[in-house]
Formats: sequence, C-alpha cells, structure tokens
Amino acid sequence: MRFDAYSTQLMRYYIPHMTSKGGPTEWVELKFEAENEYTRLDMFLSLDSDFYLIEEKPAVHVLETGLGIKFSKSDFAWCTNCYIYLIANIFTDQRYYITSKSVNQDARLNNLVPTEIMVNPF
Repeated sequence: MRFDAYSTQLMRYYIPHMTSKGGPTEWVELKFEAENEYTRLDMFLSLDSDFYLIEEKPAVHVLETGLGIKFSKSDFAWCTNCYIYLIANIFTDQRYYITSKSVNQDARLNNLVPTEIMVNPF
C-alpha cells in the first residue's frame, strides 16, 4: 500500500479462534515494513475501536525495514474471534507492506536462536 507523508493510518485485524493449521490461536504477529530501509515510523496497538485501550508508547520491536507487534495470550485483554486495531504514523511518502500472522504455539526467543555451550577447560 502506498501512504502519504505525515499521515496516520488506522487498520483493523481479526484474530481467528483457530489458525489455518488447525490449532487454537495463541498469538498474532503484525509487521509494518517500508519499501526503503531506515524509514521513520510509529506504530500503536489498540484493543478497541474507540482507541480507549491503547499502548502508551509506540511499538519498539524493530525489524530490518519497519516495526512489528506480537500480541499473545499472556498479554492484557487477549481475545480470539475479535478485532484489534493498528495505528501507524507515517512520515515518508512511499510504499509499505503490512502482514499479519496467527500462530498456535508460543515461540520463545531461546527456541528460535540456536545456542552452544562453551566450556573453558583451563
């Protein structure tokens, strides 16, 4: 999608009860990425359409070309079969790619990053 500079975009996303793989949804991931790297962008997550339940600060999950939000069953007001709202403040006129994914297992950082145990024998 192409957005104008100095604009605010409001988007609505549905959280399904079941994922496409058949398990219950345990978290959703929203990514808002710019076509060019190092683009200034602010992103907020709201849990209601009146924007009463909104984050107090922008999303800080920095990706290579944008920002991401992970909303899971361990977060406040988690729900399925409901909508969440994404508020994006755009500062640069360009094309943006917005993706969402629902997952049925909670992926932790230590499961995603391989580690090795090194022992100093001396």
